[in-house]
Amino acid sequence: MKQLALFEQKETNKTVNCKQKIKSQIKDRINQLRRNIAVHSFIYYRLNTSIISDKKFDNLCNELIDLQNKHPNIANECVFNESFKNFKYADCFNLNCLRNSWTMNKAQYLVKEFG
Repeated sequence: MKQLALFEQKETNKTVNCKQKIKSQIKDRINQLRRNIAVHSFIYYRLNTSIISDKKFDNLCNELIDLQNKHPNIANECVFNESFKNFKYADCFNLNCLRNSWTMNKAQYLVKEFG
């Protein structure tokens, strides 16, 4: 009986660790998508240029919308949360994070290097 309890505890720990890992991966991807969308929105709307295709940008936006709809609690823990709450593609021009110094600096760097 004691061995069964130890086995069950190990399996429970594995399940918890797996769920935590999945949550971490989802959170990392949402953060990555939000940063990419913010930077490329700044490049497009503030610097009047583009370094990625419209299709690539659309794919980033659609993936973010999908993840945020499927995992709203995780999305609430992510970077630029206020800017991306209830995010829609049409919001890209007015994202609050476009005024963020990290976003501006990253965008200017990317345009200089790849634009």
